[in-house]
Amino acid sequence: MRKLKLSLIILFLFIATIAYAVLPVTTIHTGMWCWFNQLRAVRYVGTYDKTYTATVDNSGYQVISSINNLTGATTSFTLSTSIAKDDHNTPNLLILPSGKILAVYSGHVATTILGRISTNAEDISAWGAEFTLVSVSGDGTGFTYPKAVMLSSESNKIYVFFRENTSAGGRYQSYVTSEDSGATWSARSRMYDSYYNSIMEWGYIQLASNNTDTIHFTHSGHPISDAMTSTYYFKYYNGKLYKSDGTEIGNIPTGTASAITNDQITLVYNGSTTKSWIWDIALSPAGYPVIAFATFPTANPANSDHRYNVATWNGSSWTVDLDILGGTAGGSFETDGDQPWYSGGIGIDKLDTTSVYVSRLVGSYFEIQKWTKNGTWAKTKDITTGSSVNNLRPYSPLNYASRLPVIWSQTASYPNYWNYTSNMVHTQFLPTVRTDTGATIRTDVGATIRYE
Repeated sequence: MRKLKLSLIILFLFIATIAYAVLPVTTIHTGMWCWFNQLRAVRYVGTYDKTYTATVDNSGYQVISSINNLTGATTSFTLSTSIAKDDHNTPNLLILPSGKILAVYSGHVATTILGRISTNAEDISAWGAEFTLVSVSGDGTGFTYPKAVMLSSESNKIYVFFRENTSAGGRYQSYVTSEDSGATWSARSRMYDSYYNSIMEWGYIQLASNNTDTIHFTHSGHPISDAMTSTYYFKYYNGKLYKSDGTEIGNIPTGTASAITNDQITLVYNGSTTKSWIWDIALSPAGYPVIAFATFPTANPANSDHRYNVATWNGSSWTVDLDILGGTAGGSFETDGDQPWYSGGIGIDKLDTTSVYVSRLVGSYFEIQKWTKNGTWAKTKDITTGSSVNNLRPYSPLNYASRLPVIWSQTASYPNYWNYTSNMVHTQFLPTVRTDTGATIRTDVGATIRYE
């Protein structure tokens, strides 16, 4: 017992030392992801405790990886080799009630949205044949960014939302559904029309769901547009769409003729003076939406001064915290100048929405930091420091394990979204301490002591 107490004292001193230390990183797989592929990393606890991630690797292949949250063991599977290299083409993941994994993906403005389902539960080593969710040909329509959500209150109905571009210049947020775990899919419907009042805004949405009965959406255009680029919110519940204050917009549109527009949804941030671009949305413990977005106060091209912002709904009003880093986020990391609005990135902590992970320019390279609001926003932890490559696009996995709260890319070069050299990484798992009494104590920060 005396030796165990001594071991515990040493352990707690060790934890206190490393709580704010910068840990080495572990590579998951080569590749890059785009932040609009929202559901690209998720933890699932069944027979095993694993985090599943998706990326487009440095060869341009769609790759799924599995990380054991207890041991750190990582495996990967190449899902598709037939789509051009482009980080827009990152698969999105949904864990089915069976424990099997549904991956949905497409090219960038592609004529088909594709899917595959893992052969076995909690296992990425084998997958069923590739299938088509929605397809068009010959009319100039293209699809991007499919995202899959399942609602248990609707008999596990699956919704897959995606951007639809048309040859006439339309920008819609459309969707298809499946009521048989992905075996068959409905015809597509247009939910949201980004073209309104003679102004075309490039359509981008992010979503978060309680996986029971509600899907929360945030929308913005692309700051490349001369139109007002604001940040909006609406939600789906029980067949209808609503504003944040509960005002009913109407039934979710079906078919292709009756999509809602931005005058019907909630304006969260007015971008008429300073344009915005959404990054992430998550749900607070109370189930309220929290939105992260970037703004660009300098004139185009906005490649030197990006700002990170967080909007929080409290059940009756929005609180919008502007420029939470105080003007120190940096600018664009893209080197050929095609996308000067590509920020390093901001991702909301999925289990603590008062915290965010940011990619911030420190010296010559972007570093990952954790910032938390406790009255005011302040840095609470360096995830990386002293890097010789850029650390970009942090994302907190859904339902993450304490050992794996954030995943990001370490990027050696990024001329543009179809030409990059990068690795997807997470912080290195700490070792397990075993005492002479047979007790096993996990040393990941924030974990409880477990006796076996």
